[in-house]
Amino acid sequence: MVPNAYDCLLQEIRRVDGVSAVVVSTDIPVQRNGRPYSGEPQDPGVAVWWRVGDGPWLCVAIDRFRGVAYNMRAAMLVIEGRRRELRYGTDALVAASWSVFEIKALPVPARPWHDVLGVSPDAPTEVVEAAYRALARIHHPGKGGDSGYMAEINAAIEEARRPF
Repeated sequence: MVPNAYDCLLQEIRRVDGVSAVVVSTDIPVQRNGRPYSGEPQDPGVAVWWRVGDGPWLCVAIDRFRGVAYNMRAAMLVIEGRRRELRYGTDALVAASWSVFEIKALPVPARPWHDVLGVSPDAPTEVVEAAYRALARIHHPGKGGDSGYMAEINAAIEEARRPF
């Protein structure tokens, strides 16, 4: 799965006009030809670096999903979106956004998501969502709650909702 995602990502980045160098960085070891092996490292994050002509290095970094292949696909879609914007005449906007472009995920909670929400790890979706809503009603900063704890609750529900 990772080698296929890698090929699709490279194909998309090479569609950007004037690309002169590309580096795809993951924690997966690479083969002699530079393609990554399959597998899932502890850190599934992906960073794609490239240069257009002699310009500065640009980057899309994604670690939102649990698998390297999913993060590669997300990076590919971000790059595809920027190319489409260029095609439709928003050159100045895209040029501004290309400079060291990085996507950041929500912070991973210090405790497992199910501990934060007070449910079992195999709880049904309805129970997890109900626990989140109940905690949010109590701890929302607009209701006098703590913003730090609410951020932890939000990060926990995001983790619980992730399909990967």
